[in-house]
Amino acid sequence: MGIEDNFYLKGCHDNDVISLFSNVYKVATLKAALNDFLETQDTDAASFNLSKKLNEHGIVTDRYKTFSLCNEGTESEILKAITNSNGWQKGKLKLKISIEFTPDEPESPEYQSPLDEIRNHPSFPNS
Repeated sequence: MGIEDNFYLKGCHDNDVISLFSNVYKVATLKAALNDFLETQDTDAASFNLSKKLNEHGIVTDRYKTFSLCNEGTESEILKAITNSNGWQKGKLKLKISIEFTPDEPESPEYQSPLDEIRNHPSFPNS
């Protein structure tokens, strides 16, 4: 599974440009590298593998900078390609990968009468 459906850079488009590790790249290039990385993830060498995928896409980095990107974040700037941009916007880029489990809501029993639910509740006194 790739990140195309889950990739999120608030207010950024594929043609926006990001300054990262002293170089500039299109957001689409960063997305492609991260997508490739997630499709081939090896948990024992995540920083090395991510660094390798970034470099394959022309995003020059090393495993220490990549480790920083995945942990505390890395200073970066974004240049908006669309609409009224005010030039470079400074900030911090941080990569977060998460797996989330959300349990299904248990089905509530259907009652014949609205009072049946109250009568069947454990706190209702037995007659």
